[in-house]
Amino acid sequence: MELWRYAELLGFNECSLRGVLPSPEPTTECYRIWDDQERRMLMSALRVAQSKIEQFLHFPLSPKFVCDELLRWQNRRGIIGPTRWRHVRALGIEGLTSIADAVTITLSDGTIHDPVVITVNGVTVTELCEVALFHVAAKGGGEIELDEEHEVSISGGVLTITIPRCRLVDPTVPMPKNGYAYNLDSNFVTSVDVKRRYVDTSEVASLVYEPWAQVCLEGCDANEQDACGYIMDGIMGQIRVWPGAYSEGAWVQSTFMGCCYPNKVKLNYLANYGAECAASGLCTEVPTALEMAVIRLAHAEMPYAPCGCSIHDLMYKSDMEFPDPAPPDSMNPFGSRLGQLYAWRTTKMYSLGEGGLL
Repeated sequence: MELWRYAELLGFNECSLRGVLPSPEPTTECYRIWDDQERRMLMSALRVAQSKIEQFLHFPLSPKFVCDELLRWQNRRGIIGPTRWRHVRALGIEGLTSIADAVTITLSDGTIHDPVVITVNGVTVTELCEVALFHVAAKGGGEIELDEEHEVSISGGVLTITIPRCRLVDPTVPMPKNGYAYNLDSNFVTSVDVKRRYVDTSEVASLVYEPWAQVCLEGCDANEQDACGYIMDGIMGQIRVWPGAYSEGAWVQSTFMGCCYPNKVKLNYLANYGAECAASGLCTEVPTALEMAVIRLAHAEMPYAPCGCSIHDLMYKSDMEFPDPAPPDSMNPFGSRLGQLYAWRTTKMYSLGEGGLL
């Protein structure tokens, strides 16, 4: 879960949550400026809470690329699974290519731009969810992804990205004591690299032949063979794989390299929850109930409430309390605080289950 969504669901002023003093100051929202420590604590708690819920559900709440997951070869038809992560959307590895580098952002031109509009001409990408933004770190080199929500549209080869100004705070700029000044452009990212993140289908799977099980193969090391595949049941992670060769953007079936079938399969895939997700599988569609489960579980595991606004502090306090009397959820893996109980009961509604059991 990202900061923008947390702010939206709980009614925080997003700029103040990011350490930016809103201009003008809002009158109806909590706008106390959060410092770096509070944001780090919140983001850490949200990441841990989401990970715990995903581990229980066996499917990710946001796109997850899985590489070389080792699965047992089950029968001569090549059917493997279930995969570790369910809701398999595509087979392959993560691909990342440049659309445009160092695109200048116009933050102001006598008038402060909010939202900020970024335009790139002559693009060939068609899937909106594949567009990702990066910027070059001011210190240490490398790139930092701006993993924030932004509106994307493509028309006539022109890519238009719209993003609120406060989401462009430069993470390499130390936060001043009183917060970032909203109207000071140097507090914000001034250029971005626009990239395409997609599923590269050239590397789907490898068939693994273990030497002690293959009397006709020589050597002491396991032999591997490229394989293609297709998704039989993405929700439950049932995949069919077969020997194959990739050439010029397409897979062609081939034959097994040994005199027996392989013992194991290394599988690459993208898993992501969301029945209505775009063809790329890279969008995020999480039910609001599960989002609130992540938030309330995170609250229950934070050492203190960071906000300082009474209406939200009441929510933190409630999520951290223990119910009296204790509920019958004795098998709750998350804990027994009210926020943890809410997360457990909500998560169970979305559980796939195995063999008819939760």
